[in-house]
Amino acid sequence: MRIVWLHAEASRRHLGEGFDRLVAILRKAEEQDVRFGWRDRLTFELR
Repeated sequence: MRIVWLHAEASRRHLGEGFDRLVAILRKAEEQDVRFGWRDRLTFELR
């Protein structure tokens, strides 16, 4: 699954710390998929 978060800077301004928590969760899931060696992985990109 590929997630592209468009207008990430605007989201950061509006969500504040909540944005950072969401990004941390998605990054952790992305890293976990790599560690588990899964072929179908989460990828995450801020734009």
